[in-house]
Amino acid sequence: MKLTYRNAGIFSVILFGISSLFIGYLVYRLPADVSTRLRDLDQAQRQGLSQVTGRLGLVVGIGLASGLAAILSLVLGARRRELSVALPVSFAPEALPSVTVGVAPQNVTERLEPVEQAWRKGDAATRLERVLRTLCNQLEACQGALFLTTESEGRWFIDFRAGYAYGLPESGRLRFEFGEGLAGQVAKEGQGVHLSSVPDHYIVVLSGLGKASPNHLIIAPIPGSGELAPVAGVLEIASFRAFTAADEELIRRVAALVATEQAGIREAADQTEVVDAGPVH
Repeated sequence: MKLTYRNAGIFSVILFGISSLFIGYLVYRLPADVSTRLRDLDQAQRQGLSQVTGRLGLVVGIGLASGLAAILSLVLGARRRELSVALPVSFAPEALPSVTVGVAPQNVTERLEPVEQAWRKGDAATRLERVLRTLCNQLEACQGALFLTTESEGRWFIDFRAGYAYGLPESGRLRFEFGEGLAGQVAKEGQGVHLSSVPDHYIVVLSGLGKASPNHLIIAPIPGSGELAPVAGVLEIASFRAFTAADEELIRRVAALVATEQAGIREAADQTEVVDAGPVH
């Protein structure tokens, strides 16, 4: 629906621009055309007619300029609203346990319990999928993705590891370098973003009834424990309804949960490497 309105708006602006140019040309040519066609008029009458056509051209020019200015103002205003991002929030590990001002701790804790249960139960291989699905259900979100940080040839990336109603490319692999796109930028800076108006085609939700673009998006970093990788991953949640402060706090808590697990996995891997290396002689 948003794409239809946008296409109609673009077509209207183009049509208005072409019409304005054509009208401007006719008004510009009007005095000369009138003088050519009314040669029988005396000089005084011609001067009077020229004054009339001049005022007419001025009025039409002001009207066209005002119309173009109004269209540009609307387009720029819509663009700002579309790309407006809420103030970035620090997701430093020590700040995660705190509760956002005005959010009831009990409400967030109760909503976190099903996520923690999903984390503890079932196969470890599908743990991230279960956690993300449960989180999206708690948020009434329509789509979600979880990316984890990897390193390759001295460059940092976030790789897709779990999704909820998320379409993967044909290759089955989705990767962003730090700083690439919104998710990569969040991974690079370690600060979450909250979009209240998602650009068209950035996210598309498919169903048996068709496809639609969510209006709200939160991208939250998963804090890391090491200096080389301060961000362990990224959580991306999309919804057709606006996120509340409690929703944002719940996402922070889940990000902390994943961060703790990833830190444990890395620590276990480091210990294994030390054991395999054996004593140094």
